Amino acid sequence: MHTGWLIKTDVNGNKIWERFIGNYDGYQSVYEKAIETSDKGIIIPGSWDKEPYSNSPDPLFLKLDVCGNLEWCRYFKTDDHMDFGVDMIEVPDGYVGLMEYYGNNYATQRIALTKFDVVGDIQWVHIYHSDSAINEEGRSVLLRSDGDIMITGEASVIKPGNPYQQPRPLFVLCSPNGDLKDYGIFDISDTLWSLGWQSIEYDNRVFYSSGGCEINPPFSYPYPYVFKTSHNNKELLSSKILIDSSEVFAGVTHFIDRLYDSIYVLDYAVELNNEIQRESGLLIIDTLLTIEKRKTLCFGSTGVTSNVMSIAITLDQKILAASQEWQGNYLHSVLFKLNSDLEDDSIYTVPYIYDWGCEGGVDTVLYIDPECGVYVDIDELERLPDIPEIKVYPNPVSDVLTVSLPEYLVTRSAQHNMQASVYIKDYQKDARLEIYDIKRGLIDTQTLTSYQHEVIFNASLLNPGLYLLRLVYQNREVSTVKFVKE
Repeated sequence: MHTGWLIKTDVNGNKIWERFIGNYDGYQSVYEKAIETSDKGIIIPGSWDKEPYSNSPDPLFLKLDVCGNLEWCRYFKTDDHMDFGVDMIEVPDGYVGLMEYYGNNYATQRIALTKFDVVGDIQWVHIYHSDSAINEEGRSVLLRSDGDIMITGEASVIKPGNPYQQPRPLFVLCSPNGDLKDYGIFDISDTLWSLGWQSIEYDNRVFYSSGGCEINPPFSYPYPYVFKTSHNNKELLSSKILIDSSEVFAGVTHFIDRLYDSIYVLDYAVELNNEIQRESGLLIIDTLLTIEKRKTLCFGSTGVTSNVMSIAITLDQKILAASQEWQGNYLHSVLFKLNSDLEDDSIYTVPYIYDWGCEGGVDTVLYIDPECGVYVDIDELERLPDIPEIKVYPNPVSDVLTVSLPEYLVTRSAQHNMQASVYIKDYQKDARLEIYDIKRGLIDTQTLTSYQHEVIFNASLLNPGLYLLRLVYQNREVSTVKFVKE
């Protein structure tokens, strides 16, 4: 069984507190990364198969406060297929989570985004599926400086004359509301396959992305790969990251971050001597994708040597890199702290005060077994009709008319060879109900409030006859129903 382990250290890497998230004896839970928020809390994407919530891994998103206490958690129920929360970002009015959703309607992978407000209430869910590719995988999500949301990953295409699937870097661009704006698959020439993993933004909306590629014969093995793109996903520059070794057999890079104005740090992992040995570490590159420095962090046999699991830049421009190491039968977590020259950072002797904002102190060890009472059934969302149903009763009515509103609004569209299914939860804050007399036109309007699911109208003052009730969202009619006044 897997469970989550979150550690907070001081500036020298000494443990201050730790959190065990999940229940090792009860169910399996896996957590992908920890992202600091503007209120100094932590958001965590992952998955679990906790009963009675789930019988297969389902996406899970958590928020901890600055003291490491659970604020909220939300999960997404799916029917008998494995789905995962893979990344999460903070946006001005909440958070956006990225999910790998292996849905029922397609036998291929799909990409889903979900929006949470600041207290974890779900605002919308968007599911994206390509018409021109298969096996889409979203690896990371980025909030761009223009407010748009960009997903980096890969999708498989079938090239003319080649019956095999060939993965290619994939970019999906969405508005702050999750609406699809652009979709692009990079066809990197002279490669058997290539993939994208993570993107960061440079000035003037230029982006650098990490990944890997496998070169066509006679060099048929993977290389770490970095590419540079414009704001509209046009390739500006790309380069294989060639490690100086004649024995490199395979390689990839997953993570990239900006160290200085024109200097970037990224991880690399390569297999040597026909996959017998593995080497992983960090690289410093410039804006022309030229390697400036290289640091090996892990080296050994392929079965026991880990890749770099994540990298981050501290406020004082130091580099943190996390990895793992087998010692005997046990797998240990390893944290490296390096300076900008990829040398081990010096030990700090100045004392620091930690967790000063935690009233009453902070628990040094805490076991968190989340009880997530709120969930969204994604498969049920996929089965919702395109036109939401409004229910009115009684019908015919004589005095009081009750209107029952749908839980979600549904929009399905196709553009850029991509299908997008949008499920909006708190649509009521931008919606209203209108009553029309079939003969006389509009006679009454009621503005809805957030999460309002029922509306009461006084129908006793209406003349007998046929009426039309309209649900209007953002000044657009989305559903209608007729009723009769006796």
